[in-house]
Amino acid sequence: MIVIDPFRIPMIIIPVMNWEKKKEYINLPEYTDAHLEQGVTVYTDFFDNYQSDTQPEYADRLFKALKPELEDFKCEKFLPEGPIQIPYVWFQTALKGNRHALHNHGQTGFSAVLYYDFDPEQHQATTFYCPFNHYNTGSEMSFTPRCNEGDLVIFPSYILHESQPHTSDKPRTIVSWNMLPTYDTPRILV
Repeated sequence: MIVIDPFRIPMIIIPVMNWEKKKEYINLPEYTDAHLEQGVTVYTDFFDNYQSDTQPEYADRLFKALKPELEDFKCEKFLPEGPIQIPYVWFQTALKGNRHALHNHGQTGFSAVLYYDFDPEQHQATTFYCPFNHYNTGSEMSFTPRCNEGDLVIFPSYILHESQPHTSDKPRTIVSWNMLPTYDTPRILV
């Protein structure tokens, strides 16, 4: 008998080296009421960046700080060789009662979540849902990784995921982006 696992779904968790120093260098902007918009229940600059078709001012610092971790990811060859295209970068801050509903980031490439302000004693990481059900029970399968501040989680963009309702008085902030193979003119290359 041969048992194979033909439908592997990669999820990569990379602890960012020298996180405290890199966090200070990245220096995200403070969230404001202007970031709570368009019916989203978290504070985010996503819509500002998307509508203006620009990257936020912290994007260059972010990718400079995370260069070693992103190079490690590229070495695993999950994407074709060559530069990686990053169309948009955004942050999200959740206050008590906020959540980000179930969604995905498209059908190709990988997405990343960097746990920027994250206390594992008070915060919950993103919950991910398997794109197929359990073979014996037919049940939906989900996974919530154990993360620390400074962890970078990279996953296929098509994976449904959400942040559960935030129950802490302490804000939780992530930075996120999508990574695509470079087939045309990219916005940011790493």
